[in-house]
Amino acid sequence: MIDALALLFLLLMVVSAVAALRVTDLLAAVTIFGAFSFFSAAFFVVQDALDVAFTEAAVGAVITTVFFVCAIRGTTRRVAGIGRLQRGFYHGPLALLLLVPALVVLLQATADLPLVGDGDSAAFTHVAAYYIEHGHEETGAPNLVTAVLADYRGYDTLGELTVIFTAGVACLLVLGRAAARPAAREDGEA
Repeated sequence: MIDALALLFLLLMVVSAVAALRVTDLLAAVTIFGAFSFFSAAFFVVQDALDVAFTEAAVGAVITTVFFVCAIRGTTRRVAGIGRLQRGFYHGPLALLLLVPALVVLLQATADLPLVGDGDSAAFTHVAAYYIEHGHEETGAPNLVTAVLADYRGYDTLGELTVIFTAGVACLLVLGRAAARPAAREDGEA
């Protein structure tokens, strides 16, 4: 059964996804999409999928958002209703409305994290003890880390690698097109 906190994050994901599609400003859409990724990572934390949450937070909420903000920042854009070209950032009230709950959740989640190396945390008292005790005999892997990543969490690891590989290929495709455009323009102008 999904608890209230998970339901809240799902609702915030739906609201931010709809908001990202509805806004007309690209920077506001990227900011809202970053909030969507953050709420998605928070949902994974509530579901006890911390490794997936860290990947989503790093790739979705941080790297992708920074990549898109830098791309937008490097362009000149027309803001609707103004009619002139502008450079710089636009902070829409909808983006700020979504970022304030994200900040509150981030601060609350940080306060609830166990201390580094805390022997009483769930990872040390339940999961690690089971893997150490049963890992070699159940998987046959000589290395415990390999047993966890390849056998116990194999599909999860495959999914994470697929996401990271896809993001890397997308970045290479975008950067490759950006590098090819100036050469084509110079040839066309000459």
